[in-house]
Amino acid sequence: MGHCRGLSVWSASLLVCVAEWLQDRLEITSIQMTSMAETAYLLGTIDDMGVARVFAFHSESIHLLKVINVTEDINQRNICLAFELSNRGDYGAASISCSGAVWLEVYRFPLETWLKELEMSAPQKQESNSSGVVNVKWSPVSLLMKIKPPKIPAGRTSPRPKYTVY
Repeated sequence: MGHCRGLSVWSASLLVCVAEWLQDRLEITSIQMTSMAETAYLLGTIDDMGVARVFAFHSESIHLLKVINVTEDINQRNICLAFELSNRGDYGAASISCSGAVWLEVYRFPLETWLKELEMSAPQKQESNSSGVVNVKWSPVSLLMKIKPPKIPAGRTSPRPKYTVY
């Protein structure tokens, strides 16, 4: 469940919070989930500032795997308008906007590698300090393509699609 302080995973049968990822002044406004494996789930989120993130839920922990649209300069911030995961979770697509321009970015996620890294991080979590924070460098995602809309010359309109009405 996305909320005004981050992200929580709740047990539907026990009605208790199983795991949390909290960050002050961050409100998750959109969330999507797909299964990575029998005991691991991939979560795609967008927050109130238009930042898209990819999380994994595994071994009763939420792991931040990737921030999709990281921007150093707040004035040139890329805003994620929509973020979708494929059914198997091996691909993601983000509709991005910046300074009036809009484009689509398609990513490939290293699911098998992430699953191995998640398995390896579980024992580290048990050995870590009481806060449960484990610093893991997750494998990077691959940007497969960036699709920009066609440019329409000034004074022209885009061609209308032809439809047949029956």
